[in-house]
Amino acid sequence: MADDTTGLVHSIVEATTLESLLLNVPEGSTPHPASDAVEPETWRWDGSALVAIAPTIEALRSACWEAVKARRQAAEDGGCASPLGAVDTDQESRLKVSGAVQMAMIAQAANQPFTVDWTMHDDSVVKHDAAAMIAMGLAVGRHIAACHAVALAKRAAIDAAVNAADIAAVEVDHGWPA
Repeated sequence: MADDTTGLVHSIVEATTLESLLLNVPEGSTPHPASDAVEPETWRWDGSALVAIAPTIEALRSACWEAVKARRQAAEDGGCASPLGAVDTDQESRLKVSGAVQMAMIAQAANQPFTVDWTMHDDSVVKHDAAAMIAMGLAVGRHIAACHAVALAKRAAIDAAVNAADIAAVEVDHGWPA
């Protein structure tokens, strides 16, 4: 349905008969045939055909930033290298690493021994002493910080964009730490 004044498509109505279609036409609107690709608020009726409305720079920025945030999350959760091998870095794993690092630091402060068998990214089990556990924590922390640094650089490029081509030039999937 397109608004009679602005031509903006505001809703999609499916009808099997003309009668059922006309019963669903809001006042001030006119029905126009459309394909399944037509989305409300992104098309308008120009008097003879449906025409796609170009998204605003704000909408493009928002969509690009959402894509960057999703990619950042995937990079954060994708694992990282540590001195004794690759480790998981999803949110639950980061919490476990943090707890183990705290235990290692407490043991060091108390001059007590510390070891933990840690399941690595490849499912192997590697014994970590206090120094190795702390080094793993630092590696995970650096990995998360690097992911955020990449996202911040991409955010700056998005914010500086003045047109759709600038937004399209932001490489959402490239440059992330492994």
